[in-house]
Amino acid sequence: MITNPATLSWLLLSFNQQTGTTPADLRNLQKLSILQLSYNSFSGNIQAADLGSSKNIIWLDLGSNQLPEALGLITFLADLDVSNNNITGPIPSTGQLTTFPSSRYENNQGLKWDTIAPCDHHHEYLP
Repeated sequence: MITNPATLSWLLLSFNQQTGTTPADLRNLQKLSILQLSYNSFSGNIQAADLGSSKNIIWLDLGSNQLPEALGLITFLADLDVSNNNITGPIPSTGQLTTFPSSRYENNQGLKWDTIAPCDHHHEYLP
């Protein structure tokens, strides 16, 4: 449980053997800007509503989990990593999800692009 969600800006929970869906407490983190949940066993669909009531999240790392469904229409990130998951289904060709390098989506065998592939440029502002 997060005791003071009003001031938390970074949340790094990688390699913590977390399971199930993403924590419900994330919705209360209004100032959260960095969220790293990689190398756990989270599962389920990730929607923008699951990531907090604020649009302050600029970096989201969900790599190496077990997320079996397509991502929601997230529109407020500077970077995203969902590599090494079990994501299936379509990624929309509109919106922000096509702006990230293809390496951010690697090893998701069921992932399908509507009409275009992600860009292959690199972001220089990762923390």
